Amino acid sequence: MRKKDRTRRTGKILAFSWALFLLLGACAAPFSFSSSPSRGPSRTCPAVRALAKRVLGDRAGDFLFETLPKEEGRDVFELEDRAGRILVRGSSPVARASGLYWYLKHYAKCQVSWCGDQLALAGPPPPVVGKVRKVSPYACGFSFNFCTFSYSMPWWGWKRWEREIDFMALSGIDMPLAVVGSEALWLEFLRKFGYTKKEALAFIAGP
Repeated sequence: MRKKDRTRRTGKILAFSWALFLLLGACAAPFSFSSSPSRGPSRTCPAVRALAKRVLGDRAGDFLFETLPKEEGRDVFELEDRAGRILVRGSSPVARASGLYWYLKHYAKCQVSWCGDQLALAGPPPPVVGKVRKVSPYACGFSFNFCTFSYSMPWWGWKRWEREIDFMALSGIDMPLAVVGSEALWLEFLRKFGYTKKEALAFIAGP
């Protein structure tokens, strides 16, 4: 393959990788691309409302979402009772999602996990007395390693990915490792150092 063709192919792979990265952030918003948020009503939080609908079905209507500023650069969420519904404020989509899950775990005794869910919400949502405010102790929430992509994820379809992205957002993850397309970079790197394509592909791990 000519160098020009290899460069064009690498560019296409990198463009695909970046498009996938943006798509994952848009679907369940585990990445914080937006500028500093200000207070706003639930209509400003479509990604988290869509996540709640996927996880809770019709019971997603029990929750309202608003934005609020970060605290000294850290994500923060607040919970408050609002006329029989639960108001979740958060400084990012991930903060709002993790606030929702904090409520589900600590007030509704629910759980979302890799091994199964318990999301039986019987009756109206348990009220929040006063206001709950939690500031993240972490600058970022990291997830995955290279083995995850080799052992589990090669066989995932979109529905499985969508669930994983939702679970990451609920768990406060905003920096998942993404290695899609990295083999193209390794191939070009080795070719520049004189390896043939066959030698480079024999060295690069993975399918």
